[in-house]
Amino acid sequence: MRSPAFSSRGAVFAGCDWLCADGMTEAEYTEWIEPLCVYSALPSVLSLSELRQSLAVAGFTVSVCRDLAEVGNMEPNWRLFEEAGTTIPAPRSGTYELLWQHTVSTARAGHAGKFVVGTWSAVLGPCRGTVVRRPVRGRRSRAEVRAPDAPGAGLRVAAVGSGIAGLTTAFRLQ
Repeated sequence: MRSPAFSSRGAVFAGCDWLCADGMTEAEYTEWIEPLCVYSALPSVLSLSELRQSLAVAGFTVSVCRDLAEVGNMEPNWRLFEEAGTTIPAPRSGTYELLWQHTVSTARAGHAGKFVVGTWSAVLGPCRGTVVRRPVRGRRSRAEVRAPDAPGAGLRVAAVGSGIAGLTTAFRLQ
């Protein structure tokens, strides 16, 4: 199925993800972020400025790229990680140790402001393009956006979603 993907204003790419604070030294990254990467099975974590730069290099115009702590208090989220850690009794081994280390490293880096939840909105365009949807498995589909006249022509943006709501992570702000 093909359908128009962009208006004259361009395509919007918005998201929310785990990031690290800007301006961290290599030693700080190793102390605060590397444990979080190990216990969350992440190869690395970008900073807000690295995310902004990567989006720009890919041809996007970034309108918002910020730490959600600018919008509200993230402390309740870090406390949830701490509380989750207390539900994993000692002695811990295998998967339980991994889960416990994950909760501890995430809460520790979050409280310190070294680990952040970032949000962004960026526009690729203005351009014309089409969305091609293909079934992948069951109710999921893959949407490929082709934009031949976009900045960085030849760039293929793909997204995988669910027929219901997909995988959603909610962050509470107070």
